Amino acid sequence: MKIRKIKIEKFKSIYDPLEIDFQQVRGFWQISGPVGSGKTTIGEAIIYGLFGRVGGKNNPDLVSWNQKHGKVEIWCESKGNELYIKRELNVYGQSPVYVEVNGEELVFTNKRDAQSQLEQEYFDVSKTILESMCIISFNNFKSLATLNTGDTKKFLDQVLGFYMLNNYTEKCKELMTNNLYDMNKLSINIEVLKNQIKKLEELSDIEFINENKDEVKNKMKELDKQCKEITSSYKKIINNLISDKDKLEREKTSVKTLGSKLKKEIEFIQKGICPTCGAPIDKSHLEEKQEERKLLLNQYNDLSVKIDDVCLKINKNNVDASNETKKLIEEYKECEKLIIRLDEQAKRKSFNQKEINNINDEIEKHVSQLNIYKEEDLKWNELFGILSTQIRSQIMQSFIPTLNKNINKYSHRLRLPYIIEFDSSFKCSITLQGSDKTIPLSALSTGQLKITDMVIILGILGTLLGANKVNVLFLDELFSNLDADLRGEMCSVLREFLEEDMSIFIISHSELDDKYFDGEIKMELHNFSTQEKHSKINVIYN
Repeated sequence: MKIRKIKIEKFKSIYDPLEIDFQQVRGFWQISGPVGSGKTTIGEAIIYGLFGRVGGKNNPDLVSWNQKHGKVEIWCESKGNELYIKRELNVYGQSPVYVEVNGEELVFTNKRDAQSQLEQEYFDVSKTILESMCIISFNNFKSLATLNTGDTKKFLDQVLGFYMLNNYTEKCKELMTNNLYDMNKLSINIEVLKNQIKKLEELSDIEFINENKDEVKNKMKELDKQCKEITSSYKKIINNLISDKDKLEREKTSVKTLGSKLKKEIEFIQKGICPTCGAPIDKSHLEEKQEERKLLLNQYNDLSVKIDDVCLKINKNNVDASNETKKLIEEYKECEKLIIRLDEQAKRKSFNQKEINNINDEIEKHVSQLNIYKEEDLKWNELFGILSTQIRSQIMQSFIPTLNKNINKYSHRLRLPYIIEFDSSFKCSITLQGSDKTIPLSALSTGQLKITDMVIILGILGTLLGANKVNVLFLDELFSNLDADLRGEMCSVLREFLEEDMSIFIISHSELDDKYFDGEIKMELHNFSTQEKHSKINVIYN
């Protein structure tokens, strides 16, 4: 992808229209300016212009402060097509997108369809690659040295083009799934047919039963009627007993309440002195109340005995009802079994050997088709193994050694005291120079991790020269935490990496020597009467 030009307006800290023609600023450039002047914003605008989103930010938040609308326009070349993309930004509502391909408007039904069509048909670089290797903000950068398994797969899919294989592997998996579904369906059908034959054969061995099905059903109705009558009779008795029990329990509760109240009164009199005023308490009624409480206790016990007696009667009636209906229920179940046997006997009469032969013919056809599916399944599995494992493995075996060689070259050039190396699964390890001692990635300082990631990026770009190639590298705060000598050496390495139509832009708050750069883009802030800060650029060629 060749990015030709970008125009930014009311996007984050860039208020006034800001246009950068990358064909006029080729080479190695420094971007400088005060905080908030829009240095980082340029890189984010490139990502937004191409993909319509910036990682970790909501689109309405990209509009400049106190503004309602913003805009990013970008001109680029990709897959032999000239593209013009204009994206509007609105604080409220949708943010429209307009696309031209070779001067003709791209027609689409909605913004999501437009983006999908751009990325699938016209872009030769993914958002993952652009943010990981080209437009890099080290404040939000996901380290290539510490990628997890999921991110590693996603990254390699884009960098090495495995995503193209994924289309074929997914199609292969779909065909395998469909084939397996057909195999299972056939296997189930074969088992169903075999069970049908088995049942036919079993039915032919059952002893003939000389019973009339209608008579058996009438007997079942009579048995059911008798059970219901017995149950109804006992239910009335039991309901009356339950009513008596409820009445006795209410009386028992009332007696208990009176007894509890009387107990408290007796305890109060027995104290002899009022706990409130300290006056003596009249004890003349104590014996009378004690006698009254004894009578209530006797009444409570009598009610308990009566309740227990009623409960026994309820249980006895339940047992009697169960015993009287038990034999009838057993006869009813035997009738049910007889009905089932009569139905099976009727089925047996409706089948003959000709039907069994027909089923066997159908099974034979299913088995023949199943064998065809099994052969296809072997072929699909073999193809899936080639696509998902063998091709990936061969590409990685070719890619990793060359990558490690390039990484070693840049590491040596930058005089790093450690060796950076990737294994066949793209897992990064670091060892001390001249030693087998492994250094945990977590032990690296922020500066060391940044320089490590930059070496990896240069190694990948050098290994895949021509693939995922973008003419703009935007490196935001690459040189933070690096000393002056290392900053200079890194500038020299990046200059050597430049190709004819390429531009590398460096944002750094660290001091850099002008001798390394072809020019400088100075971002300036201007305060107007509205107190809003506006950015402008001043291009200076060295």
